[in-house]
Amino acid sequence: MKPTKFITTLAITMFALTACNNGQQPANTETAEDAAPETQEVKSLEHGTYQAQPSNGATVTLELPATDDEVLASIEQYRDTVQATEPVTYVTVDLDNREGTGDLSIDLSVFDGAGNQYEFHSLDQYTDEIRPSTDYAADEPVTVLADGTEMPAREGTRLTNETSDLLEEYTGYASQGARETTVHVYQGDNLPDQFTRVAITERTDTGSGQQIEAHPTQK
Repeated sequence: MKPTKFITTLAITMFALTACNNGQQPANTETAEDAAPETQEVKSLEHGTYQAQPSNGATVTLELPATDDEVLASIEQYRDTVQATEPVTYVTVDLDNREGTGDLSIDLSVFDGAGNQYEFHSLDQYTDEIRPSTDYAADEPVTVLADGTEMPAREGTRLTNETSDLLEEYTGYASQGARETTVHVYQGDNLPDQFTRVAITERTDTGSGQQIEAHPTQK
């Protein structure tokens, strides 16, 4: 009788194991490729018109890069006069501060897919770098142009006046309640055709340094 009991016990055990295997969930067949996290698509922005809303209530509209030859003609003429030969890229900026709560000026940053940053600064900051300098300590005072060319100091005075006239035409800020066209300059001609981000850095009466996203306007 003992062998019969052993056989019966073995049969019950095998039946239980078979039942467990039949109820087992199928093995996970997900591949490494299926399990990989989804990558976020990088947005692509192009040349055109952008708009940003600073915190003071103003509206900023950018033409990136600038295409208005009439606006740029006087700047290019000035660059020729002071012998500034390095390539530049312009952005025209409409600072509509009629609804703003204080004076407003901006800087502009453009970013590409490789992480490069292209900085546009106000025209007055750019002209500070290329405007003629006059050495009054010399026996005969001379004015030195951007490329190192020297001329009599009296000619330098004329160029200084031209600088002032240019900056008066394209001031770098808009007073509260005003609307101004300004020009910003990037010192280079390698602005890419496509980029991933456009942002302004606002400078107002209440503070500065805050970055605001600029978005393409509807065509």
